[in-house]
Amino acid sequence: PLYTRLVQREVAEQLASRLVAEAASRAGGAPSRDQLLATLRESIAAMIPVAGGIALEPGRTRRVALVGPPGSGKTTTLAKLAAHFRLRCRRAVALLSLDMHRMATHDQLRRYAEVIGVPFRAAQTVSALKQAMNELTGADLILIDTAGVAPREQGRFARLAALLRAARAEELHLVIPASMTLSAQRQAAAGFAPLGVSRLALTRL
Repeated sequence: PLYTRLVQREVAEQLASRLVAEAASRAGGAPSRDQLLATLRESIAAMIPVAGGIALEPGRTRRVALVGPPGSGKTTTLAKLAAHFRLRCRRAVALLSLDMHRMATHDQLRRYAEVIGVPFRAAQTVSALKQAMNELTGADLILIDTAGVAPREQGRFARLAALLRAARAEELHLVIPASMTLSAQRQAAAGFAPLGVSRLALTRL
C-alpha cells in the first residue's frame, strides 16, 4: 500500500520500490504500518537537501521576498517567519506587502504586525516601495510578501519583477505547496526562475 501511495503521488516506480524496501529493512522484524510509515518518512526527509534558514548578520538589514502561485501559502509562511524571528530570536523585524491586487491581504498583515509588535508597510509602485524601504531602516530582517501571480500573466508578472528589482532582496523564496503534483511544481519552478529564485519553501507538509 505504501508503494502504491508513492506511485500515485508521482514518485518514480523504481525509487518508490527502493524507498519502501529500505524502510522495511530499517524498521526490521515485522513492523506495524505506522512504524513502516514513520521510517519511510525519515528516509524521504534524509534525501532532501535543506538550506538551513535565513541567516542574519549584525548591523545589516536582510531583505527576503516570498513569491509563488496564488494560494501557495506565502502570507501564512511570512507570518510564521516574522513570529519566529521577532518572538523567539528577539530580532527587529519589519513586514512589507507588494500585493497589488488583494487589499484584504494588506489588512491581514497589518493586524498581524500589530499583534507581534513590528512595523508594516504596503507599496504598489516603485516610488512607494523606495519610500517604504527608507521608513523601515534599522530592521534586522524585512520580510516581503507578494501577490500570487502566474508567470503566464505577463503584465502582472512584469510588474512584480519590477517591484522585486527595486526591493533588492538578497533571498527570493519560491513558496510551493507540497500537495501540488510534480508537473505543477516543475511548471512553477520554471515559471518563477527568471525572477532569480534562490530558495524553495514547501508549505502544507
